Amino acid sequence: MDKRTLLAFVLIGLIIILWGPIYQRFFLTEQQRRALESQRVTESRKRGLLPSVPQQKQAITPEAEEIQPLKEQDFVPRHIAFENDLMSGQISTKGAVIVDLRLKNFYRAVDSQIKRTEEVRLIPPGGEGFTLCFDEGSGMVDASELQFLPDKKRLTSGGQITFVAHLGKEKRIEKQFTIERGKYLLGATITFVGFDPKTKGQVGWKGGIASNEPNLKEDLRYTKVYTYMGGELEKFDSRGVKRKQQLNKTPLSGKLGWVGLRSKYFLISLIPV
Repeated sequence: MDKRTLLAFVLIGLIIILWGPIYQRFFLTEQQRRALESQRVTESRKRGLLPSVPQQKQAITPEAEEIQPLKEQDFVPRHIAFENDLMSGQISTKGAVIVDLRLKNFYRAVDSQIKRTEEVRLIPPGGEGFTLCFDEGSGMVDASELQFLPDKKRLTSGGQITFVAHLGKEKRIEKQFTIERGKYLLGATITFVGFDPKTKGQVGWKGGIASNEPNLKEDLRYTKVYTYMGGELEKFDSRGVKRKQQLNKTPLSGKLGWVGLRSKYFLISLIPV
């Protein structure tokens, strides 16, 4: 089953949505860990701390290694950087979600006197962009907790990167991201391999959009969620006075055009293609 989604960053007035700084760190592979442990054992034997043991009793075959389940404590999430000439950001190997979004050429005041500034961030602390849940018929599973392995160390202009989560029994989920020079968007494709064709997928955005207005109340006045479906545009705001009215509205139906979340200056939009 193949589901395609385009993650677009839309122009709000004269403010253009871009992406954030580059940071990445890597962890040892299982092969490197075994080599390091073997070296430690050898050194201990040389010092007479461990008895000599026939080598074949310590050998671990590739087949045996593959069937050993990955322990949660063994998985250390990494951040994979991506950027073009206009934007940059980070994708976590935990869930293959976007964990950092910053404006490359726009800044926000750090203090009320505007003496210090920093790049505008669009994802608040703990937020996650382009999350995925799926249901094979027995309830929703949050793919944001899965380990995804990237095929590259970073993503740059004109390239693509694929994150793969192996679920056993020849099942896997692939998240592929592409980026081009001179465009304010990140293309994304989700592929389910080995799943029942009736499997349902749900893409989301966790944590909303970060506030970059010094006056938070001012920012909240403009905070809205938009849904364009079946030729109709629906708006939901953060003001409680309209909450009851909004909940009583008839849900939209039809083909989804796009959904978006905006603050005073910026809009993040998910556009299926």
